[in-house]
Amino acid sequence: MTALTLDTMHRYFADGARPEAEFAIGLESELHGLDKLAAPDYESIAESIGIFTELGWAPVYEKDNIIGAKRAGESIALEPGGQFEFASAPLTLLSEVETAYTEFLQNLSKGDTAWLSAGMRPFGMRSDIPWMPKGRYKIMRNYMPKVGTRGLEMMQRTGTVQVNLDYGSEFDASRKMELGLRMGSTLTGIFASSPIVDGEVTSYQSYRAHIWLDTDNQRCGLIPHVVADGALFKNYTQWALDVPMYFIYRDGYVDATETTFRKFWKDGFKGYVASEEDWETHLATLFPEARLKRFIEIRSCDAGSKQMNLAFAALTSGLFYSDDALTASLDLLKRYSFEEVARWRNQVPTLGLNVATSDGATLWDIAKKLLGFAGAALDNDGKRMLNVAREVVESKRSYADRIVDVWKHSSSNEVRKNKLADLNLIVA
Repeated sequence: MTALTLDTMHRYFADGARPEAEFAIGLESELHGLDKLAAPDYESIAESIGIFTELGWAPVYEKDNIIGAKRAGESIALEPGGQFEFASAPLTLLSEVETAYTEFLQNLSKGDTAWLSAGMRPFGMRSDIPWMPKGRYKIMRNYMPKVGTRGLEMMQRTGTVQVNLDYGSEFDASRKMELGLRMGSTLTGIFASSPIVDGEVTSYQSYRAHIWLDTDNQRCGLIPHVVADGALFKNYTQWALDVPMYFIYRDGYVDATETTFRKFWKDGFKGYVASEEDWETHLATLFPEARLKRFIEIRSCDAGSKQMNLAFAALTSGLFYSDDALTASLDLLKRYSFEEVARWRNQVPTLGLNVATSDGATLWDIAKKLLGFAGAALDNDGKRMLNVAREVVESKRSYADRIVDVWKHSSSNEVRKNKLADLNLIVA
């Protein structure tokens, strides 16, 4: 095994850089299963995975339990509360992302379970949701209450959408990482879809975003120091080294929550020596608003309708893959300090885009400008995909507002489910 060095850890990120002509878009989306209205048990979820293995996807097992499937860069995975996560392959065109996502949803709809795409399961209580049989989730389940009050909520009943985007150099990655951190709360507000908790209307636009405010602040939130001086790869490495680990994998998951990666790297842990694979695993257990791997993950948003999830992919890729749009967006958002951005992050879960900025504008105004920058950079497919998000911003009515209307004007949960389908939130 090759010794793990600081240079190796820095180079992990540097090796992710690619020519602009090879830039790709990856979409990841989580869905909540509805067995009638209840959360499906593991056996039902396994049957849904079976739909894909019958189509030729390769099954993924942990011990005797099927926990996912893979095919040609695509994957599906089982989340802690039975959420079904789809990850597309890295694709060059938004139209290709749309085709892959549509095919996945069409195949998923062949099963007996209905699937809801929203930031929070609106039906039932957390105690109603079964835990899925994955070793890593047992470790996280035990650890979460030690570091925050809402980590188990995050694990069992939230749903997110994520876009993965490329960078060409450390300088390019630094600019994109900074934009991802600065615009995260605005994205949360545009795509907010989680106002219902325990079956009841709340004052939240994104209860999912509220949950992340006290999940585990050592590994979550804004990390502005990593983009402070252009040395992103070094700075991110130093931050990640001191975040407590979840686990290491050696023929099974080994609880490593009592150590940091830095201590593991320097001193070993329970006789194990840190490897580059351990570093890659650790990086995937960090949850800042924008996450650096061999690409940048933008992960601030509630899952939503198929159209809204594709709009998220269009918006972020439009801003990241046009130098004009990236520069204009940074110029806009760097007017505001990171202290102010942190205030937005605390306020958006309840106020949505009604949050006021220090110069008398609101986040609605920032959202409108970001949509304009992206729209100017996108092809016709991208512009079309942006329309549903543009309609949210122009009407100043989020999907959270529409879901609240459904709850207030429906006589039963069955009626609510049907109306969520009308909003395209029942996606399969």
